[in-house]
Amino acid sequence: MLEASAASFHDKYCAMVANGDYAGAYRGLLAETELSPEEKRSIIAAINTEYLSLKGLEWGNHGIRRTFRFWTDEQKIGMIRQANRLTDALSRFTPHVSFGFGSVLGFVRDGGFIPHDDDLDLIIALPSEGATFQKAKRELREFLEANGFTPHGFDGNFPTHFGVNEGNGTAVDVFIGFVEADRVAWFPSARAGMLVSDVFPTSSMTILGEEVRVPANPQRYLEVTYGSDWREPIANWHHPWDIREFVDFWEAPPPDPNDSTD
Repeated sequence: MLEASAASFHDKYCAMVANGDYAGAYRGLLAETELSPEEKRSIIAAINTEYLSLKGLEWGNHGIRRTFRFWTDEQKIGMIRQANRLTDALSRFTPHVSFGFGSVLGFVRDGGFIPHDDDLDLIIALPSEGATFQKAKRELREFLEANGFTPHGFDGNFPTHFGVNEGNGTAVDVFIGFVEADRVAWFPSARAGMLVSDVFPTSSMTILGEEVRVPANPQRYLEVTYGSDWREPIANWHHPWDIREFVDFWEAPPPDPNDSTD
């Protein structure tokens, strides 16, 4: 039951969703300053239950989308195969390629896909000397386009990751990380919090009959990335997003994360 103070916001955003203004509702609620994070989560949960789930949609961290809880196993297998083809291609760019973030969380914790997620994540690690996110993305874009993929998301505020499509398939997110001595990190996680040996060389798991690459020590990877309570599902969970830790990998001053809806 929503508190009276949040009820009017619920009605406002429910009306926006009912009218099909999904992007406006998502961005608007994110920017609301009069609501606590708990109140926002309550509003989102109510709208998911009352309206969106009936349409095969869900309000999550990335917006209002058709999340994996509404996918068939056949569709999920196709997504894994698409991501594996991208993994194989990226392995010709760098040997340090793995599934990461929410994909690994789902594989290890849930034995599959996180129901409230809507895409797969890959992580790659590159040498840090003379590196910037922008430079890495330019080189990766050229490489992937030459290999038949369609990378996108190069004009946003945060150059630390991008999406890759294969044909008309759903995009796979690729996160760029840098190796510094024996450490490696990927924004928006904390910097240098993980040993390279915790991630690479990768290990493997079998999900829906398909082999997938995961970090060498997936439990340690998840603990560093999501905290010691990573085994407890938390919808609309957020990473630290501390840009200041990665400022030396930006070619220009990074943006204020409060100005972004990425």
